[in-house]
Amino acid sequence: MEIWRFGGLGCRFLRSLTLGRNDNIPLFYYLCMTKNLPFNLIPMDFTTLIQNRYSCRAFSPKPVEQEKVDRILEAGRIAPTAVNKQPVHVWAVSDPGALEAIKGVTRSNYGAPLILVVGCRPADAWVRRYDGKNGAEVDASIVATYLMLAAENEGLATLWVGSFDPALLAGILPGTDGYELVAMINVGYAAEGSAPSEKHWSRVEMGEFVTEMK
Repeated sequence: MEIWRFGGLGCRFLRSLTLGRNDNIPLFYYLCMTKNLPFNLIPMDFTTLIQNRYSCRAFSPKPVEQEKVDRILEAGRIAPTAVNKQPVHVWAVSDPGALEAIKGVTRSNYGAPLILVVGCRPADAWVRRYDGKNGAEVDASIVATYLMLAAENEGLATLWVGSFDPALLAGILPGTDGYELVAMINVGYAAEGSAPSEKHWSRVEMGEFVTEMK
């Protein structure tokens, strides 16, 4: 994991903070969660970020600071889309009444103080000429992934929810005409004791995952 190069004094500082750490706990999480350090004090490289990210199912009620929300949304805004058509819209929901209403559209309710609903408009998307494949949902998935990883980079936890009633959700959000709702990204601070599920660690072997043609 890459961290800021503090020099000798900084290295001694980090060692003093991590005495007694269980080696099975990532250093980044240990420092930030047990020593009450801000997550962005110790920036992660991308590999560490994607390894540490997990689906959080227990959120703290602590609100997400607006400056963090702004940076997350900017990451989604600049995400790539096919032919740069940008047929994607995001609804950033933090209003308590709206969050309460959204509980009725899904069973995946874990107390996140911010939900980013990602939708796409197929009429505005690129279409593959060979088979008529519409790229709107792919574009929305790219944007949602950028949002999710940007939130992780801000020291926040996330949960991608795909199991919801899109018609009911569309009735809660303004301006959804013509949009297909693709994902609800739950965002917030992980509650104390939150941890990845056992399924998180299960991965197919590389030989099954990829076919290399060298």
